[in-house]
Amino acid sequence: MTKLFYLSAIFLILPNLVAADSLSTAAVDEWANSSAAIYFKVQLPCTSAMPALTDEGGGVSWRVSVQQCRGAAAIVTSGRFSSFFSWVARNGAGADRIPNQNCEVNKCSVAKVQRTYNGILDGLKVKVWCLGTSGRSVLGKTFKRITGKQPAVTRDPATDIVRYCIKPGVNKN
Repeated sequence: MTKLFYLSAIFLILPNLVAADSLSTAAVDEWANSSAAIYFKVQLPCTSAMPALTDEGGGVSWRVSVQQCRGAAAIVTSGRFSSFFSWVARNGAGADRIPNQNCEVNKCSVAKVQRTYNGILDGLKVKVWCLGTSGRSVLGKTFKRITGKQPAVTRDPATDIVRYCIKPGVNKN
């Protein structure tokens, strides 16, 4: 019975996987793309308490406008958070390619880091991650959280990515 089941499954699936026509290839591609979209749309919750820049090990701060970023919003980090691979702001839907969801490069999105610089803030060594717009702009006001990616240690988003909720006036630490 089980052999018959497996043989039936193979004969039903195999032609769709090995066919050379573009219709079956497109179906497989569509399935892969939709599966990836479902996986990546799941947004894990953010935490409201950002570690202070002065905390042992480092911290994170949200700034709605930084003069050295030409008035754009910035994510300021210290300690271990300054060695992260990347930081982005995200809107309520979790998008970070704002306003152009189809663009892959940072300069197309105001939520992505446009430039970084190292500096000193109140005697503390920090890294400033400048975004593409002010947190007071129309698009900047849609930012609800920031996400930081550590250099791939485990390749597990639950441990390699930190998510902090943006609360204007609260997260400036």
